[in-house]
Amino acid sequence: MFTLGIGLTTADFTQIIREPKAFGVGILNQMIILPIVAFIIVSFFGLKEEMAVGMMILACCPGGVTSNMITKLAKGDTALSISYTAVMSITTVITLPFITGFSIAHFMGADAPPMNILSLGITMCLITALPVGLGLLLNIKYKRFSESFEPKASKISTVLFMVIVVGALASEWDAFIANVGTLGPSIIILILTMLFIGYNSAQWFKMSSKRAVTIA
Repeated sequence: MFTLGIGLTTADFTQIIREPKAFGVGILNQMIILPIVAFIIVSFFGLKEEMAVGMMILACCPGGVTSNMITKLAKGDTALSISYTAVMSITTVITLPFITGFSIAHFMGADAPPMNILSLGITMCLITALPVGLGLLLNIKYKRFSESFEPKASKISTVLFMVIVVGALASEWDAFIANVGTLGPSIIILILTMLFIGYNSAQWFKMSSKRAVTIA
């Protein structure tokens, strides 16, 4: 998240004003449509309580640097993607605790562990909004340094991300193999559904293919 902040400028946030339609459709899809679709899929497949909550949390997390990289590779509007990531990284501090609390209560019922939404919100702030804000501040105050450091930081964060994913997969390999047959189809359907909704919602508002790819 700190690396993401280093790559941001205040201009990334003004994209909201410059392109309100493109920004609004993308944020609506991420903040509202995605959790609803995830909830429907989870309920339809009848996933185990822990998996259902995990899917809902996954659906509410911001895209991060990875989504910006994929947008660039897909020849989408990278600046618009960065704006989505910047705003979602901050708003998630508010939305994720409430959706997580709802998901735990709904899917786990009486077995739900006690959860303090305020505490979770503070934790989210410390691991998302604060690092992004510090990175943005560094970029504003020491632009020359941040411009030279950002490519290196991005590479380091990408490697660390891959190490974390591989490590988590290795440590939970038995659980992964046992549940991939159930969880895999749900995740694939969620991805394909949101790609379809994202692209076609942009087309419905007569946006360019480049922006439709970004929103998808």
